[in-house]
Amino acid sequence: MRFGHISAHLVDGDPAFADTSFGSPRVYSREFIDGVVAADGERIARALGISHSGLRPYIGVVWVFHDIPSISERATVYGGVDGYYTPFPALPFVIKAGYEARLNTEQEVSIGEHHARLGLKIGKAHSNGLVFETAYYSGRSMYGQNFGNRESYLSFGFSIDY
Repeated sequence: MRFGHISAHLVDGDPAFADTSFGSPRVYSREFIDGVVAADGERIARALGISHSGLRPYIGVVWVFHDIPSISERATVYGGVDGYYTPFPALPFVIKAGYEARLNTEQEVSIGEHHARLGLKIGKAHSNGLVFETAYYSGRSMYGQNFGNRESYLSFGFSIDY
């Protein structure tokens, strides 16, 4: 469970506000609670007969309890699965993957967000390591003030697991 706050004050530096037909400067603010429940990934993988791996399904809901501008619906339900596979247990390499779908209800009811990722971790599954990853996202803008805009993109990057 987490509590969150996202805000953007669209006044300074946005060239869109030079044109007054677009509208006046505005504030975007959102406070929410995000709760998620997940299953034990390694136990599920063993039950499926998959060794040297973990498969973690999860479901969650984001409940918006305050926002500017106000929206009519407050809940976004989501679910997904992520996991890892160690093809060669003697070597420090792990393949990581995940997928998540969200049921949008803020503007219209639709399964409107999809996030998939695939990566290679240099390190053991439950230890520190360097992860190289590619991800695909399709859905509402990640930037709060533009949440009504649809985006779709592919990204490449790295992260450090610690």
